[in-house]
Amino acid sequence: MIAGILAISLFLILCYHVPKIKLENLENVESALKSLSIIIPARNEEETIRTILNSIKSQADQPLEIIVVDDHSSDQTKNIALEYNVKVVDNPPLPQGWLGKSWACWNGARVAKGDYLMFVDADTWFAPNGLKKAISFFESSKYEIITIHPYHHMNKFYEKFSSFFHLIVFISSGVTTLLSKRLIKKGGFGQSLLCKRTSYFAIGGHESIKGEVVENLAFVQHASARNNSVYAVGGYDVINMRMYHNGISSVFKGWGKSFASGSKKTQPVLMIFIVLWISSLFTFLTNSFTIIVDNPYIFLIIYSTISFLFYKMLKVIGNFTILDAFLFPLHILFFLAVFCFSLFKTYVLKNTSWKGRTIIMTKHGDDQEL
Repeated sequence: MIAGILAISLFLILCYHVPKIKLENLENVESALKSLSIIIPARNEEETIRTILNSIKSQADQPLEIIVVDDHSSDQTKNIALEYNVKVVDNPPLPQGWLGKSWACWNGARVAKGDYLMFVDADTWFAPNGLKKAISFFESSKYEIITIHPYHHMNKFYEKFSSFFHLIVFISSGVTTLLSKRLIKKGGFGQSLLCKRTSYFAIGGHESIKGEVVENLAFVQHASARNNSVYAVGGYDVINMRMYHNGISSVFKGWGKSFASGSKKTQPVLMIFIVLWISSLFTFLTNSFTIIVDNPYIFLIIYSTISFLFYKMLKVIGNFTILDAFLFPLHILFFLAVFCFSLFKTYVLKNTSWKGRTIIMTKHGDDQEL
């Protein structure tokens, strides 16, 4: 019972709120949009590239340019992109010390002409007026770099097992907690990043974190360490995504490929709170039978409260339902299994793989992609 109360208390501290993009001054951002370069790193994305390109082309206000960096795709990604009359860049061979996504982003930025750069993953798509909303928020916020977590659309039950990972990613970014003002290191989201060209190249761009597996966290922390103001925000009604939808194994492998690597970059104080929170949730669940026998109403109150808090957070992150929140024990068990797998791959086997490439982990962070 004490574990359940502690879990609720830590939940309230860690998941205070999810910041969202506010709709302000949409009529005053046309000049910024006309100087915006959208950069899409893409490797074997023939199933998704049409969706994001259609969503950009259907925006009422168009960016200066769309750049698709084809990262040695073996499918029709490049040919599909060419159909949309966008700039397609063939990513050069991967140099020693670089990882694929950072290398693609870097080469896209180098050919971009805009004063504003927006990096977006190929499995995302913009909501109507989403580009305008993102630029409006960026211009009015005065942050130098913002990362946006796309709203997660899911069609299958197994896709909902991403729930606990999303919560940890948001908490690790430092923007959802009551501790956010005390945190020095803050994280960010990898699917969408927006900044000014001058800010990007002043800190060395993706070249500065070329060997990092979790490039979004590394980039934001690198920028913050060089006194750039950075912010992470939820992308509801701005940008969407659908990820790991090719069976439950894709969810398992997708989150498992780098989650352990990302955990070591989380602010230490925040990591302690996260570990305590997960431990208290797990302890409450393992003692559930005893609590139900001794105090069934207390158990119901605690379980319902935790479920409600899960739903309150998850509904802003994706199309999660109250049922998904009520089944949070299954999601926690799935998270623990994937996290253990990720730890094993990262620190025992010292390698992971994704989209046909193997990443060799090293102690010094200069991981190599083969």
